[in-house]
Amino acid sequence: MGFTVLVLAGVGLAMAAYLARYTFLVVTVRGISMEPTLHDGDRILVRRKSAASIRRGEIAVVMAGIDPPGHLGYAVKRVAALPGEIVPPAGFDSATGIEPGATVPAQSVVLIGDNRDHSHDSRQRGFYHATTILGTMVRKMP
Repeated sequence: MGFTVLVLAGVGLAMAAYLARYTFLVVTVRGISMEPTLHDGDRILVRRKSAASIRRGEIAVVMAGIDPPGHLGYAVKRVAALPGEIVPPAGFDSATGIEPGATVPAQSVVLIGDNRDHSHDSRQRGFYHATTILGTMVRKMP
């Protein structure tokens, strides 16, 4: 009976570790685009979420491409508008095709860095596809 309890406890711990790894992600912030909220080098705990459960105002982590080659890059930005909402008046570049006051299309979001003078975000890049969102910040790590 003691051996069975140990095996079950081990299996339970392995399942808990697997679920935590699947549910959470630790991301290191690079750059100053989220200052003063987050600083270069801050580590944040991110809960993986579906695009449908993202809320305006949350800090989202999105896949941003490969940089350097072989490494998946992440971008950390604040959710400014969700599908069906109005694009905020935030100084959008006309080249993005986003007009302030327009409606955000389905499966798209507007993401903007807190440090608006030093952030490459929806104002220059356009809408982010909702499927690129990995999750939202839960908290800063110590």
